Amino acid sequence: MSEWISVKDRLPRTNRTVLVYMPELFNSIQTAFYDRYWGEDDEDWHEGWSTNTTVTHWMPLPEPPKGENK
Repeated sequence: MSEWISVKDRLPRTNRTVLVYMPELFNSIQTAFYDRYWGEDDEDWHEGWSTNTTVTHWMPLPEPPKGENK
């Protein structure tokens, strides 16, 4: 499995689901994605996580189990 990557060092490619670490949410680990989106209120491009709390680290998802495709 991969090592945790600090968001200060590098961000994942946009719209790719990854594991994220959120210390402000009880040291929670969840899936999320980093996205670029158009702000309709200010008509400008923005970037951000699909979560409502601070993400400090992320890592790629592991490969799915083999032989489970049906």
